[in-house]
Amino acid sequence: MPEVKSKYSPQEILRAIEELGKEEPWFHCIDLGDGLRTMQEPLPHLQNLWDGIAAHITHDLSGKSVLDIGCNAGFFSVQAKKHHADYVLGIDLSDGFLKQAEFVKSVLGLEIDYRKMSVFDVPKLGRTFDIVFCLGVIYHCANPFEAARCVESITESMAIVESAAVDYQTVADRPLWEFVFSGYEAPLSAGEKDERCYNWWFPNKAGLRTLFQAAGFPRVEPVYEVEDRVTIACYK
Repeated sequence: MPEVKSKYSPQEILRAIEELGKEEPWFHCIDLGDGLRTMQEPLPHLQNLWDGIAAHITHDLSGKSVLDIGCNAGFFSVQAKKHHADYVLGIDLSDGFLKQAEFVKSVLGLEIDYRKMSVFDVPKLGRTFDIVFCLGVIYHCANPFEAARCVESITESMAIVESAAVDYQTVADRPLWEFVFSGYEAPLSAGEKDERCYNWWFPNKAGLRTLFQAAGFPRVEPVYEVEDRVTIACYK
């Protein structure tokens, strides 16, 4: 995809990065061109995760639709669009992250659709997507099985699922989900009680694979693993 010259000056970009980071701290390090990035230092985990994902999808996504659940500032949505995906939809519950994502796509001149939705809302879209990213989401869900069924319901071809994990090496042979929710630390208003704020369940590799097989994916394969994270590809 040819690089589009930004309509923003470097000074405007830097000011916007600072202001947007006040509402929601930046988590995605995204290259905005001219040596500017949304964060000073990239998180190796995200780039390594993308490298693992890229090895399991075609380099040219022309004609494909992509859904990015829990899109944050849009790192993976941007990658999908740069790989020529026809349509990319990113969803998140955080207004702050969605503002960051809208800013990033504006600077880069990319056509990406962003909406405030949760994984449990995706059946309401009334359509399927060729590729679904569900990255860093499932362990934030109080009901991971229902979340997995929602992902399956809108996947046409393949879903990539990434999660924080328990030590999968010591319990690799049996499916395991560990309840890790420690309780609410303080009373919260109804508007603040969104699941993205909390860790509920950590699976091991077998547990994550079994969950998505039970949700209806006939084939599930490993994609990328580190000590406390696991990624799988779920095929229809």
